[in-house]
Amino acid sequence: MSFLRDSLGAAALQIVAVGLQFVGGVMVARGLAPEGKGIHALVILIPDMARAFAHMGFGMACTRQIVKDPSKSGRIASNLVVFAIVVGALFCAGLWAAFPWLQEFVEAEGSAAIKTVSGDLGQGIALAILGLPLLMLEGFLSGALVGRRAILAANLAKVAQAASFALLVPVLFYLDGKTVTAAVKAWALSFAIGDLLALLALLMVVQGRRRPDLQLAKKAFTFGLKALPTSISVYLLLRLDVVLVRYLGTAEDVGVYSISASLAMMFQIIGFSVERAMVPRIMGRTSEEANALTPIVTRSFILVAAPLATVCALLAWPCVPWIFGAEYAGAVLPLAIILPGVVIGNIGQIANTDLLGRGFPGYASISAGTALAVNVGLNFYLIPRLGIVGAGIASLVCYSIFGLLLALIYRWLTGVRVRELIIPKAEDVQRILQLVRRRG
Repeated sequence: MSFLRDSLGAAALQIVAVGLQFVGGVMVARGLAPEGKGIHALVILIPDMARAFAHMGFGMACTRQIVKDPSKSGRIASNLVVFAIVVGALFCAGLWAAFPWLQEFVEAEGSAAIKTVSGDLGQGIALAILGLPLLMLEGFLSGALVGRRAILAANLAKVAQAASFALLVPVLFYLDGKTVTAAVKAWALSFAIGDLLALLALLMVVQGRRRPDLQLAKKAFTFGLKALPTSISVYLLLRLDVVLVRYLGTAEDVGVYSISASLAMMFQIIGFSVERAMVPRIMGRTSEEANALTPIVTRSFILVAAPLATVCALLAWPCVPWIFGAEYAGAVLPLAIILPGVVIGNIGQIANTDLLGRGFPGYASISAGTALAVNVGLNFYLIPRLGIVGAGIASLVCYSIFGLLLALIYRWLTGVRVRELIIPKAEDVQRILQLVRRRG
């Protein structure tokens, strides 16, 4: 029951953060129009994609170390900060060397409208590249706070970041004009504010000396590298479709599809909140205890997420064109198609959190790699024929493959039957209702 309570509390703050992100996203979408929104999405994708490779699984490995030995959390947290700064700087240098290619990729055969709304696109890309260490720190600090069970602080830092973005976008649009560069400035500053608050919170909860420890860093790096293929595959599974839409379509297609993708990812707050509450519990459990807890979590997740996904898909039809503008109406159908895949994929993610806690960081790469290959093939086949609706179908199929294959892998490694993970029971409904009544 305490697990569900923490999940609900984390979800509440995540909803606030996502609501603020949504507000900022609406202002960007309306201010830049679909073509400008597409360019903005591609610029932000540069550091985000680099982070998927640069973190090297170090953050999750350090979170695991903190859970297992909180007395060393001060040294582990110091390792995280140093790693983010040093490795982030090295990857920034690599991105800077590729700057001409990145600008060509983002702008491609840009129309006059794109060049007008982009502003100084080179400056915007440079700011995004320099924001890479901030992105890495955001993930690392959040993971360390979760490891210390300071889940409230981790979520409050995310709320601060999202609130800063929502406040800075209109200010910078007013000062610099409605351009992609102004939106990127707001993005970078918001992460700097969120990271500062997360760091201050972490300093209050860590134990022991606050200085780097090379031996702990080596152990985390070794474990993290085992999980890296999975992390990269999962990331590409969730983000590569935007790149393929750009290669096979237009900047306007990217702008409209990015609304579908971002709204679908916002829906993941439920699964993300469950994972955050689950990490410190599952990593300190025996195999038998984990075998009992994880199926309860996945079944409860389905009971909550599936109805919400249905409601979100139905509300999207009138709400997306009304909120974002009529030019974004094409985002509705891809969103409705993607949402069931997000629910199924999150079941696999929750099971994988359990496997990470048991010391199996690499098995999810089998599921993610298979789904990624299907994703690329389907996108190349469907996007030229169906446009962004084809990209949505490809996402539905590959997310579902990812989640179901991970459930099968979990069955093979733990002996827990797949139906125990995905078929809710009467007591699950009673447990959720009891929690809601207590909250009431």
